[in-house]
Amino acid sequence: MRQDWARYADMITFMDKQAGDILRQLDADGLADDTIVFFFSDHGAGMPRSKRWLYESSTRVPLLVRFPDRYNGAGARHGRH
Repeated sequence: MRQDWARYADMITFMDKQAGDILRQLDADGLADDTIVFFFSDHGAGMPRSKRWLYESSTRVPLLVRFPDRYNGAGARHGRH
């Protein structure tokens, strides 16, 4: 079980690096200010207290959304597009 949790943590670290690489590439390509990024997952692996168990921790789904300033209502009010 400890090996399973260690691998799970390693994969999260790897996934985090990949997401960072994508965001850096968008910036390098000049697309970061024009791109809304949605990052989401399922309920996780078949680990204790995850998707196969009816606990609060197993009913949540990760979601991150990155909105560039140009899509922020406050930015539009200040003349930024």
